[in-house]
Amino acid sequence: VLFSISWVFYATSHSYKDFIIAEIIIATATASSLWFASGTPLVYDTLKEIKQEKKAKKVFGNIWAINSMWWGLASLAGGYIAAKSLRLTFWATAITTAIAFVITLTFTETKKYKHGDTKYIQHLKEACIFASTHPKIRLFIIYTSISYAVGFIGMAFYQPYLASIGITVTNLGWIFLALYAVGAIGSKLANRIEKKFGERKILIILLAITALSFL
Repeated sequence: VLFSISWVFYATSHSYKDFIIAEIIIATATASSLWFASGTPLVYDTLKEIKQEKKAKKVFGNIWAINSMWWGLASLAGGYIAAKSLRLTFWATAITTAIAFVITLTFTETKKYKHGDTKYIQHLKEACIFASTHPKIRLFIIYTSISYAVGFIGMAFYQPYLASIGITVTNLGWIFLALYAVGAIGSKLANRIEKKFGERKILIILLAITALSFL
């Protein structure tokens, strides 16, 4: 709901103040605690309920592959829409996210694995202790922090850089489609690669590659 509201606010805004408000709303909507901490457990608990949790990595790889392809196709469509009207891209996003919200209402809650923990501060404290005492989790947090930083910086500077060298808005869509296609392939193959090299080695390799790309 917040995600849809933020894009409507973007579509109807005309000042820098409106831009800041829209960014605050969208930041709240896409916060990891709302975005990932709801969808990820739903998928895992559903797999656990049907005794398929061992396939979790493969399933999540497939999910990210599908996500990437849809983002790529959305980027492609967005390029053509933006060529007509930049403001129209916000309306298109608001509509599609509203449709996504309606789809989530059809999801089925797991019966066996319900989470009723309301002691949030205690839960957060235990999560911090768990993360700080497990080497794999620490390594993953470091990698995620760096990769997200690189990703968000890239998102902010890809478009102005490509525009500065003469890439049209329409062609931007094709470029991002290609980027997301590579991401989809990587997500699809992630489970196989992890099985071959091992979780720790993969994280170290990815951390080194991400750090180099950041530099």
